[in-house]
Amino acid sequence: MFQNNINEESAPQEEIPLKTFSFVQSLVKRKLGNFYADYVEDITQTVLLNLFKWKSKRIELEISEEDWLKIANVAAQNEVKSFYTHKWRREVPTESDELNQIADIAQNLKTEGNSDIEIRSLLNLIWETYKELSFKQKYSLILSNKDFIFELIANKCCGLSEISATLNMSESEFILLLEKIPFTDIEISQILEDYLKETVSARNVWKARTRAKLNLIRTLKGDK
Repeated sequence: MFQNNINEESAPQEEIPLKTFSFVQSLVKRKLGNFYADYVEDITQTVLLNLFKWKSKRIELEISEEDWLKIANVAAQNEVKSFYTHKWRREVPTESDELNQIADIAQNLKTEGNSDIEIRSLLNLIWETYKELSFKQKYSLILSNKDFIFELIANKCCGLSEISATLNMSESEFILLLEKIPFTDIEISQILEDYLKETVSARNVWKARTRAKLNLIRTLKGDK
């Protein structure tokens, strides 16, 4: 299919070695596995199109078949990585997803006609789920969203002392941090490093918060 497209654009046959299509297709198929087999053709076509565009701008450049396949290998590897990155981001909640506005849950439930008892019951479930999170997940979630804390307290799910206990700190220590929330991921990583005495990157913080949100989402959906 792609080779037909190349011919339609009047590309000299020798510009794209004939082995490229089967080479890229085989590599992509191996990297994606059976689970994402439906995407093999699309990714292969994307890689070949990008390679054609790249080579068409370098007509005078002489590249051996061996070197060309090395270039094709890198291009295919990068495209597969890009696929997994975008696929993962689409399937995992991001900072703008529903759970990031968890402080609005109570208000939304009231609008939908739920009683205060029903609302408190749901938030209590969220609180119980939060207490089961790992240490990093608790820090990453709590220190990035002050409204989440206030909503739990306002609905009498817990108090400041109970929240601070989940973070292994005194209430007075937690109150000092509370005044500065929300912290950035870099700031949270530095706080965690001080408490855990180990290296924690901002990326680790983001991942921990994402996993925490997934757990809370399962609670909201009744999957736990």
